[in-house]
Amino acid sequence: MRYLITGVSGFIGYHLTKELRNAGIDVCGFGNSRVWCPVWDRETREQLSFYDDVDLLDVCSIHNFLAKAQPDGIFHLAAEASIVVSRKNPVRAYNANIIGTENLLRAVKRCGCDLDFVHLSSSSDVYGPPPPGDTTQVITEDAPVYPSNPYGISKLTMEMIGARYSREENVPVFVTRLFTTTGPGQYDDSALGSFSKQIAMICNGRQEPIVRTGNLQNERTFQDVRDVVRAYHAISKMEVYRDFSENIYNISGGRHILQDLLNTLIEIAPFSKEIKHETNESLVRKNDITLQVGDQSRLEARTNFKHCYDMRETLRDMVEWWLEKGYNYD
Repeated sequence: MRYLITGVSGFIGYHLTKELRNAGIDVCGFGNSRVWCPVWDRETREQLSFYDDVDLLDVCSIHNFLAKAQPDGIFHLAAEASIVVSRKNPVRAYNANIIGTENLLRAVKRCGCDLDFVHLSSSSDVYGPPPPGDTTQVITEDAPVYPSNPYGISKLTMEMIGARYSREENVPVFVTRLFTTTGPGQYDDSALGSFSKQIAMICNGRQEPIVRTGNLQNERTFQDVRDVVRAYHAISKMEVYRDFSENIYNISGGRHILQDLLNTLIEIAPFSKEIKHETNESLVRKNDITLQVGDQSRLEARTNFKHCYDMRETLRDMVEWWLEKGYNYD
């Protein structure tokens, strides 16, 4: 059995490779070596049966890779995943996430691959913010979708492309809508990645004992990437339903306020002096989704999946990762 991971050189791709290889599955992948990811290293690359740089905007290069790999299933993780970047350059997000997905699925059909599944990795950003004043909403897969940023728009459009290929071309597509995910190896373009990096720098005397933050009142469901890839693996073993709407799965962790997670990071830091924090207005995202709580009952009912990592363990591992493999914090 061989699975292809697009975006294999990214944060989730790295952890998914480890999950699948530990299960005895042959893994190949393509990515973009020009985009540096702190977890992508020679050891990881050597776990792949083969790897190549592939441009998702070049359908011929995708076709050639598929013809060579002949995968049994595809995890499509390659994307422009930054909301900040998508606001600055929407076309970049649309090209990567919409055109890239269309090209991948078109290449699948042209290549005649006999696949068990194509997994499209989507996002909770397709749901958008909750209705004004609603602090109790728990989001199921049937909730209305009103994306509020170019990234969310691109991911919802990606899902619609997947639905068309599923219904009209009989490509076995399922979708995961990922809620806030973190873990060891996450770069500092995310809140918890940044906080854990700053804590490590403080512990090593590279930064004064002040963590600089944006808005800490965001309430989300946070989860460990190592649990996420376990969920990906579990879903890949399931049948793909004829009704496409049944093939959409939320993956959502425990409910936390960002301030509380920062407090935990400061508490567990191996540092003898007091660590403070201050809000930096340049880090406060405009039009951010400040409340988003997901429900993953469908996933749990069909796979018996449960999260294993609690956030305290995750945060400790993140700080230790930066302390051990922080690549000089650059």
